[in-house]
Amino acid sequence: MPGSFIRIENISHTFQNGYKGLDTINLTINKGEFIVIAGKNGSGKTLLMKHLSGLETPDTGDIFYNDISIVKKPESIRGKIGLIFQDADSQILGETVYDDIAIGPKNLRLKKDEIISITENVLEWSCLTDKKDNHPYSLSGGEKRRLAIAGMLAMNCEVMVFDEPFANLDYPSIVNVLQSLVKLQSDGKTVIVLTHELEKVLSHADRLVILDNGLIKYDMTTNDIHTIDFNKFGLRNPFVTYTKKEDLTWLQ
Repeated sequence: MPGSFIRIENISHTFQNGYKGLDTINLTINKGEFIVIAGKNGSGKTLLMKHLSGLETPDTGDIFYNDISIVKKPESIRGKIGLIFQDADSQILGETVYDDIAIGPKNLRLKKDEIISITENVLEWSCLTDKKDNHPYSLSGGEKRRLAIAGMLAMNCEVMVFDEPFANLDYPSIVNVLQSLVKLQSDGKTVIVLTHELEKVLSHADRLVILDNGLIKYDMTTNDIHTIDFNKFGLRNPFVTYTKKEDLTWLQ
């Protein structure tokens, strides 16, 4: 659909061993949406998001961001789409929390006063001001995730993509990260969450996309999710424990 914020058109990706990781994927993402992309391990979730963020190039098809081809012009999404990996340690580059956040604005060649202002504002947004002089590896798992989010915000990314954001976190950290996801959307960001832990987040999502063996099996609003046979796709049915969509959150 012309004019859509993000359009993924007929992309496929085949690995060297012949396995098709993505098979003719079509997906439209609107500005400001909160989308959950679910699927068992190996379903293609992470591979799809690597294509969206320009880390992989499809064998066929194209991806458009504001009607500009990411495949042909990958530089067009520089500082626009932020990918937060499951392993937050892999994104840590600075010697202190402050330095880590400031790396993005510095790479964008902003003026010194702009870098200071942006970094301080993002520190406050992410509730890390009191940790700004700490080494990032001293942070808790949840704080590291928030630091990764802060780094993307400092570059003013419009789209935030999270790969299993709740993995290996304790309850307070999960709540803090979930609060950040909700806040990002309220601030006008487009939020894409890759997860199989649907009961933690689905209440806040506008849409659910289910991938299986590189194919999109479902793409629907979260108002219709009661019709899905989650077990068929290797996903725990959240309605075994909960009865309505509004219950699918770990926020009180």
